[in-house]
Amino acid sequence: MYDVKLHYIYARNTIKTNRARKENKRETPRDLARRSYNTSKGHKTAINAFEGYYRTCELRVDNQPLGVISGFVEFLEISGKSAVTIRGYIIKIKKFLRLCHGIKLDSDDFKDFVTLPQIIPDNLDPLSKEELR
Repeated sequence: MYDVKLHYIYARNTIKTNRARKENKRETPRDLARRSYNTSKGHKTAINAFEGYYRTCELRVDNQPLGVISGFVEFLEISGKSAVTIRGYIIKIKKFLRLCHGIKLDSDDFKDFVTLPQIIPDNLDPLSKEELR
């Protein structure tokens, strides 16, 4: 299922998409290159984590993509990833499956079969004047 060539084509297309989107803004080419690199690095990290899970998975993406993604979420939770990281990985994996493998996931089915962890915001208490001194 996993193909290294598709992995790098996907990362390269992500960079091109981000550059085209940011051309409308006034940013230096250095800023564009840095952000594109960080975006592609994030995609590579998510895909590498998915590859590590998929090697041990008994289900196949072609037959049960939602079951595989649900198992991947559990795998990431057991690995100790935060809820924000898990959501980011899943967004990138859904995009990877759609662009590289032609597997489109319906959002209603995704909501029914895949449970993502809740993002709990940190309650920040304001500092008192004594703490500031």
